Amino acid sequence: MQRKVVSSGVYEQRFHDCSYGFRPHWKAVDCVAKVAQQAYRHRHILEADIEKFFDQVSHN
Repeated sequence: MQRKVVSSGVYEQRFHDCSYGFRPHWKAVDCVAKVAQQAYRHRHILEADIEKFFDQVSHN
């Protein structure tokens, strides 16, 4: 269902350029390339401890 809604173009203009999930013709390799490009352009690094977050995610 999600793919059908996105591929219909109804919500396409609402997605950010950094959103790669469930979008036709937007591949994971494109996302990695974009992250690498941004990493070379910016000098800021974010460190976050998200280990405990995954205890709260339902894996069912």
